[in-house]
Amino acid sequence: MGGRPSASCNSGKRRALRRHHRPSPLGVLRPYGLGAGCITKHHVHHYRGFAHTQWELFHKERPRRVKPLLYVYRVLLTGIHLMRTGRIEANLRVLNEEHRLAYVPDLLHRKVSTKEKAALDDADLGLHESEFNRLLAVLEAESERSSLPEEARTRQELEQAVIAARLAHLRE
Repeated sequence: MGGRPSASCNSGKRRALRRHHRPSPLGVLRPYGLGAGCITKHHVHHYRGFAHTQWELFHKERPRRVKPLLYVYRVLLTGIHLMRTGRIEANLRVLNEEHRLAYVPDLLHRKVSTKEKAALDDADLGLHESEFNRLLAVLEAESERSSLPEEARTRQELEQAVIAARLAHLRE
């Protein structure tokens, strides 16, 4: 029974391959501008929770590495930036231009120069723990004074785009 597969087997594989590589119905959700209208003050909950999770992961690690600590700072500074501006900026170098945290350039250099394996001295842990708590407080304060809306402004438009995407997918 070896040899060439039957024609029906090949056609089934071709159909599966076409289905697998067909553009996602979400591809029609490209109406730019909807995403920005979905950003609300409530995004602070995501950044606070994510920062706590990243801190716990960093804290449990032995030896403690620089890279997970940088994740903590990136999450906190991204959240602060979002609350202040309504825009997401996740590049830690760019974020630090505004915040000027003296230890960030050194941590970034250590991460890059050691192929992301740099360990953190336990003596530095106190500084980073106090900075974690300070930046959490800044995040909270920025969310309270943020001009971001309580609810998404583009909710109806987003719902219509999702419906259009589903209908387009059904027509295929």
